[in-house]
Amino acid sequence: GVRPRPAAANYLFAALDYPPALLAAHLADRKILVRDCSGWPGVGEPGVRVAVRTREENRRLLAAWSEFRCAR
Repeated sequence: GVRPRPAAANYLFAALDYPPALLAAHLADRKILVRDCSGWPGVGEPGVRVAVRTREENRRLLAAWSEFRCAR
C-alpha cells in the first residue's frame, strides 16, 4: 500500500492505500515526524512527505514504518 513518487529534492512523497494520519500518529509516537499531505492542493491521492535524512535515521523510519498495521 505504499507507492513512492520520483523526487528531485531532499524529501519523498509516498502515496498510501491507507489513511496518512494513522501512519503519521504511529510514527510520531516513536518520535519520527512525517508530513500528512491529505487535502494539499495539487496532491490527488492520500500520502505522506518524508525527509531524506541520515542512513541511521532512515533505517529507524523504515523499521518503525514496518511495524505499522493500519486499523481501517
